[in-house]
Amino acid sequence: MAECAATAGARGALLVELLRAGLERVDGRRCVRAALAAEPPGRFAAAAIGKAALAMTLGAQEALGGSLERLLRHWRDSAEDEQPDLKALYMAGLTLQRMAGGGLNDQLAGGFYRYCTDDRWLIPHFEKMLYDNAWLLAVYAEAYVATGDVFYANAADHTAGWLQAQMQSAEGGYYSSLDADAAGQEGAYYVWDREEVGSLLTAEENAAFSLRYGLDAPANFEGTWHLHAARSVEDVAQQL
Repeated sequence: MAECAATAGARGALLVELLRAGLERVDGRRCVRAALAAEPPGRFAAAAIGKAALAMTLGAQEALGGSLERLLRHWRDSAEDEQPDLKALYMAGLTLQRMAGGGLNDQLAGGFYRYCTDDRWLIPHFEKMLYDNAWLLAVYAEAYVATGDVFYANAADHTAGWLQAQMQSAEGGYYSSLDADAAGQEGAYYVWDREEVGSLLTAEENAAFSLRYGLDAPANFEGTWHLHAARSVEDVAQQL
């Protein structure tokens, strides 16, 4: 474990080293606190943030998307420069796309689950939290403003619709969360089997639905299917 040697002016370098080394959370927080105490409050230098963003992309991070909020903010800070950090925008966009299209997002009803339990972002812990979705609603809206890509607008709209339909009480307030369990089993409310889907759709609809949401592949959650966007709508249209 790397020693925490935080000195004045070294906050950016320390962040890079923490990300690169993958320090445990407790030790990482201790080092960051020491670094912050070593100099007056202020913003990271642009170069330090750029190095931190680069460090986040090391290893396999680029395949699944990097750290979201920091990358999006860094791109925004660099947007008017002669050479804006398009890499940061790409990484933030990739992360948002993977989140919205993967198992982290309820593909039918809307709303993001709390977190995923696998490195492909397919199987979540099925609890849904109000604060997670409130934050993600804002981030997807910001991504739409930044890029003009309607994908992010649709994701924001889908999330907002779920918040209003499922989380808003009749009195106007909002519930804090939805439990992961149904009938004593985690995820039971959200997973499907092929027979159930086939009974609800026509043969033509079922063929398209199965290709789109991965029901043509082996079961991915305890003998059932948790839906994810396995193929784009364009790819499904080409295969039918």
